[in-house]
Amino acid sequence: MDRWEEGTDPAFAGLSEEELLGLAQQGNWRAANALTMHYYEEIRELVARLAQRAGLQAADAEDAQQQVLVAVRLAIPRYRPARDDVSRPCSLRTHLHQVATRRFHNVLKRGCWVRRREREMWLAAA
Repeated sequence: MDRWEEGTDPAFAGLSEEELLGLAQQGNWRAANALTMHYYEEIRELVARLAQRAGLQAADAEDAQQQVLVAVRLAIPRYRPARDDVSRPCSLRTHLHQVATRRFHNVLKRGCWVRRREREMWLAAA
């Protein structure tokens, strides 16, 4: 795998993604943040596409991006590349895309529920 970009964090210059992931899984929050920043633009673009397809307004899309990025950051230490029940494990990139997509859809569902609940409360008060 490629060596890590030197512009990310000087402490991680020369480390591979696997080495950074190992540090993140051991509780090194700086390594997890470095991995998050590495995938930041890619995840942000994914969420922007999903938000556009869902017809979200700009402010709602930004809120969704923030929530998705938090979920992605929290998912990095929990990622396990090799599991006994999976014949072909997915890459970290694929895992983070799955986390981002699932979290986006959860945010979208919750957002729709909140709007529906607000509408019901407004109708009940009228």
